[in-house]
Amino acid sequence: MSKVTIIDNVLPKRVHTWLHKLLIMEPVWNLNMFSNEENHRIAGRILYCKHQNINTKTPAQALCAMTYFLLREKTKFLSNHIIRIHLGAKAPLQNDEFHTDGTEDETTVLYYLNDKWNKSWGGHTIVDDVKVEYKPNRAVIYSAATSHKGLAGNVSHFRSYINYVVKGNYAKDIKKIQI
Repeated sequence: MSKVTIIDNVLPKRVHTWLHKLLIMEPVWNLNMFSNEENHRIAGRILYCKHQNINTKTPAQALCAMTYFLLREKTKFLSNHIIRIHLGAKAPLQNDEFHTDGTEDETTVLYYLNDKWNKSWGGHTIVDDVKVEYKPNRAVIYSAATSHKGLAGNVSHFRSYINYVVKGNYAKDIKKIQI
């Protein structure tokens, strides 16, 4: 069983470019560096979180939720139940520390938001011992209890993403579709 599921071309190219432009222009961005009280610090904003009773009810939250449900159509195992939506960005040379997003009964879905990115710019995500290339319009899915970190790009612009935590045990759910 793979620790990571990768889905490329989640959205049609024009839709992905449109989504990126709209979300970047949304007035929800802040750089306070707080992801949540018990975890690490990263740039961005939590748009929705069941555990922290956050519900921004912004157009950005609606766009991110819509993107998740379109992504969900390309999988056979993701839940309808979103626990958290975090819109995030990595500044150049700003690397994460290894961390987890939740429990074994939750799944992380990381959607790479930039509309243009060159492989030589870096920005990979390390999930346990798997190195995943940052590639526009790509989703990376893994257990929320798996240790991971994002690496910043080595260019002068931000690497943006949507981080979802959803209900569901990745290890069990992925086995169901592999049988």
